[in-house]
Amino acid sequence: MQTRCLTLTTRRVLALLVLCLSGGVLWAQTRGRAFLMNDQVVPGWILKVDAGEVAWRTPNGRTGAFPLQNIREVRLELPEDFATALQELEKGASQQALSVLETYADPANPGNYHPVPGNLSSRAAWYLFQHHRAAGTSEQAARWAGALDLSLLPQEGKPSLFDLYRALGKDPGEEFHAEARAQQAEAPFALGLEIEYLMAVAYQTAGNLEKALMSYARVFSPAGGVLNPYGAFALERTQQILATQPPGTLADPAGLLQAVSQTKELLYPTPPESTP
Repeated sequence: MQTRCLTLTTRRVLALLVLCLSGGVLWAQTRGRAFLMNDQVVPGWILKVDAGEVAWRTPNGRTGAFPLQNIREVRLELPEDFATALQELEKGASQQALSVLETYADPANPGNYHPVPGNLSSRAAWYLFQHHRAAGTSEQAARWAGALDLSLLPQEGKPSLFDLYRALGKDPGEEFHAEARAQQAEAPFALGLEIEYLMAVAYQTAGNLEKALMSYARVFSPAGGVLNPYGAFALERTQQILATQPPGTLADPAGLLQAVSQTKELLYPTPPESTP
C-alpha cells in the first residue's frame, strides 16, 4: 500500500523531488548522488527507472521519484563486480572482466539505470571503448563507440577520433578513408599513426588485404614501445594475414612473414618471463 506523496520541508529537495512512502516494495538499489538541474545535490540510492521517472530513496528512508528531465547526472558507486572488472583490465585483458562489463553495458537491463545521465550501462560502454582502443582491437572499440551516447556521460569529454571509430563500425568505404586522410593531415604524429592503423583495419575488414598490409607497414616505427603501441598491433595483424590468407600477388609470403616477425622482435621484443 502506498501513501500519498509528502511535501518535504527541506528546500534543497523540495523543488524537484516528489517523495512517496512505499510499503513493502523491494528494488535493486545503487548508492550515489543525484545532481539536479537546479544545482541541488541529493544523496541516497537509485532504485529504478520507469516511465520517464527515476525512483530514489533518501538517507532518511523515504522513496519517491525525480522526473528524468530534471536530472543533470547521477554519480553512482560502482557495484563490486564492476569495480573488480576494471581493476582486472588494468592488469591486462581478462575475458571474465570483459564479460562483466558487457553485461553492465546492456541498456535493456533495468539494473543498469539507462537512460539516466551517468547510468552504469553508459559507463561500462565507455570503459569498453577505452580498453579496446588501447588494446588495438579496433573493431570492438568501434562497436562500443557506436553504442555510446556521450550526452549520458556528462563527466567525460569527447575522445579524439571518436567519430572515426564510430564510422569504422558502419561498413567503412571511401567516405571513411577520405575523412581519415583529412584528419590525419592535421593530426600530431602519434595520432596520425593511430588513424593509419584504423584505415588498415578498415581495409582488412573489407577484404582488401593488399591495401591493409601497406597501411599496416606505414604504422611501424623505429620508436617502438610506448611511443607507438599501434606499431606492435600492426605487426601482429600483418603476421596474421601473411600466415593465414596472404594476397596472391605476393611472391614470397613465407619470407615476408619471417622478415616481419624479426622486425617485431626487434622493435617490440618479447619481455622475459618472470621467475616465481
